[in-house]
This record gives sequence, C-alpha cells and structure tokens, in this order.
Amino acid sequence: MTIGSILRVICMHNINMKVLVIIKQMVVILLSN
Repeated sequence: MTIGSILRVICMHNINMKVLVIIKQMVVILLSN
C-alpha cells in the first residue's frame, strides 16, 4: 500500500465515524421527542 492509499483509508474511516456519531445523535433526538 502506498502512503496515499493509507491516508485515503484513514480519511474514509474518520468520515464514517463522524457519520455514525451524527446518526446516533439524530436517533437520540428522535427518541427524546
């Protein structure tokens, strides 16, 4: 693997983690209502 592909995988992982956090927050808001 090249450095570029490793950085791309790390960026995708970070984006996925952010999306998961946003989805969790949305679920909590929906459940609290």
